[in-house]
Amino acid sequence: MAAMHPELQRLIDDCYDAFAPYPPPRSLHALRDPVAILATLTSAPLRELTGEQIGPYAGWAMTTVGDVTDYKHFLPRILEQAVRESLWTGHRSADYCQPPEDGPVAGLARRRTWSDPSVVRRGLVASHRGASR
Repeated sequence: MAAMHPELQRLIDDCYDAFAPYPPPRSLHALRDPVAILATLTSAPLRELTGEQIGPYAGWAMTTVGDVTDYKHFLPRILEQAVRESLWTGHRSADYCQPPEDGPVAGLARRRTWSDPSVVRRGLVASHRGASR
């Protein structure tokens, strides 16, 4: 991976620190093959998951896989991958499923009530500034 601007790297590190209290999931709610998804997501330490490993989850998390706590655990890596790999989209369109009527979306939509969003906001602003340089 390419070297990151020091300020942006510090903000990414802050994201990892802010979300460190959220442990890796022991199981996942998913519409299809939750055991395989979990095996992939836990096959390496969080900071070492490749875009290929975490990408499908990043695309599914908002609608069909896991819950808010799971998402908070993986969010720093999703953000880092998106910042480091400018063409990384986090998913392949063929990986999408139809969202269930109830699921993690409601909890994720309430992300403004999270106690830790400011670090994410700062990271996103810094990544946008870095991308526009």
